[in-house]
Amino acid sequence: MASSIVGLEITEEEVRAAEATTGRNPRILAHGTVRLPRGAAKDSEVLDRAAVVGALQQLWRQAGFKSRRVVLGICSRRVLVRDYRTQAMSPELLKQALPFQVADLLPVPADQAVIDFYPIAQEGEQLSGLLVAAVSETVTELVETLTQAKLHVEQVDLSPFGLLRAIGMLTDSAESVAIVHLGPHTSYVVVSVQGVPRFVRIIPLELGAAVPEPEGEEIAEGEHAGPTEEAGPLTAQELSRRSRPAVAAPLTPERIDELVTQIVNTLRFHLERSGGGSIAQVFLTGAGAGIAGVHPAFRERFSVPVHLVGGHHLAQSNVTSRHGQEDLELLTPVGLAMAEAR
Repeated sequence: MASSIVGLEITEEEVRAAEATTGRNPRILAHGTVRLPRGAAKDSEVLDRAAVVGALQQLWRQAGFKSRRVVLGICSRRVLVRDYRTQAMSPELLKQALPFQVADLLPVPADQAVIDFYPIAQEGEQLSGLLVAAVSETVTELVETLTQAKLHVEQVDLSPFGLLRAIGMLTDSAESVAIVHLGPHTSYVVVSVQGVPRFVRIIPLELGAAVPEPEGEEIAEGEHAGPTEEAGPLTAQELSRRSRPAVAAPLTPERIDELVTQIVNTLRFHLERSGGGSIAQVFLTGAGAGIAGVHPAFRERFSVPVHLVGGHHLAQSNVTSRHGQEDLELLTPVGLAMAEAR
């Protein structure tokens, strides 16, 4: 039987994951979502370890995941992604040099950050790529939470990179495409050329009030971890008190126009700065993309095709994914699970 791995995201509303086989032609085996009680987490940040551990344990049991190996995706306003150029050197030397080179660019001291560099191109002795940095304390808490849930973190990856891998299954790799993920609290834009990320921008956008209640199972009463130093167990009364409202408030046409304008301006900034170029098509996904009026508004503003895409568009799947919010949020976990296939 082929080995498998699980791509996982922890957001303010839920934990969601997809299991896929490893290798050159990954196949989706299972996926699922479990809602979190209010205050248990923010996007890619654990606030109540006991609640998140309980939700993860419930997710693994309900979705029927066989593997406990995980690629954890992170994306929030506290994660820095920016273009960076440096002198070409071996990966080992670059890893040692980066903390000193980029110290002035980081929102926290370099010794309090997890720093990575995604190389894109080399011109002479100059190497260009994407600098990625996150707060090490936040990443450590995420990893320790998964460890307490009896999961093994094989890799911590940037969620936009995972989404790009999933979209790569839907399009010609030679095309230049823009990928827009609209989340309840965190959105991001990726521009790729021939399958290589050239631009990533994380945008804090509060769409939560307009996003329908997540479709995943609620964390079951009593489905929580034991006490930890950070947090004690949740009682049934606490879970009930921290439940979320189920009614979503629609976005006004004016707010939708502001949203689309912000994304358009972000893409225009990249294209103008990069010396021109064009985008062949746009892929729109994420829970916010399902808000009434959003997809038509994007289509009106772009002269190229704008595709609303979800997990059901992917081939090589044993699972018939439900339409709606869960489907629109499925692509990134699938792409995270494909990390070993790179």
